[in-house]
Formats: sequence, structure tokens, C-alpha cells
Amino acid sequence: MGIGKKFIQVLLLVTLLTGGCQPQTEDRQTEEKKLKDLIHELFQVIDNHDYQALRDLCTEDFVLFEAGKMMNMEETIQFLSPFKGQGDVKRTLEDMHVHAHGTAAWVRLRHKALRTWNGHKRDIDWFESAGFRKEHGVWKIAFYHNSIISVMEL
Repeated sequence: MGIGKKFIQVLLLVTLLTGGCQPQTEDRQTEEKKLKDLIHELFQVIDNHDYQALRDLCTEDFVLFEAGKMMNMEETIQFLSPFKGQGDVKRTLEDMHVHAHGTAAWVRLRHKALRTWNGHKRDIDWFESAGFRKEHGVWKIAFYHNSIISVMEL
């Protein structure tokens, strides 16, 4: 076989191999977008106090780390319930970094909220992280953790 034919075969092989990698990149980007969308959906569900939807978004063994406590789903709902109908919140989710590998994923982000509650306004800033598990082809939130950076009364 001449050098020209070998070169063409190698070039064809490299083209096929690198072309085969492209869907993996697209798949990774698709999975990362799903996870980012899931975080946004989580806060919509929380703000709407839709506790069945919250259960649906999370694993059965979900854990929330909030306010120095570790809470399961029922304790999380008890924690959120007093806020229902007590004001509103405007949220900003920034600097979100997502990493997905197989059936596990995690995200880290900065979360800012302007909350009005009982006539008081608070500007709250957190660092947050979450862990996800893919169950039956669907991403579920397994844990959510936040650390308060600052709380400012306005």
C-alpha cells in the first residue's frame, strides 16, 4: 500500500473518530442544560409552595442542608411552609457550574434573593451546591446545600 493510501486511511479514521466525539459533547451540554433548568425549576416550585412538585424533583432520600440543619423532605416542607403567602422573593442564580458524569452530577452556584416578608426587606446572598442522581433516565436532586454569605436588612 502506498503512502498516499495510508495517509488517506489515517485521515479518514481520524475524521471518523473525532466526528464520533461530537455527539458526546452535545450530550454533555444537553445534560448540563437539563441540570441548570432543574435548579431554576426547583426555586419556581419552592416559591409556588408546590410541595408535590418538590417531591417529584427530588430523590426519596433527599436531604437539605439549610440554616445549620440537615432536613429530609418532610422537614424541608415544614421549614418552607411558614413562608407561604408571607411576601415575595426575586431571585438571581449566577455563576452556575455543572458537572455530570454518568448517573451522578453536581452543581455549584451563587444565589441572590431580595425577599419581602412581613413588611421587611432582606437582601440575601448564598453559595450553594447540589448533588443529582439520574433515576430511570430522569435527573433528581439528591441533596441541596447553602452557605449564607450575607444578609442585609433594607
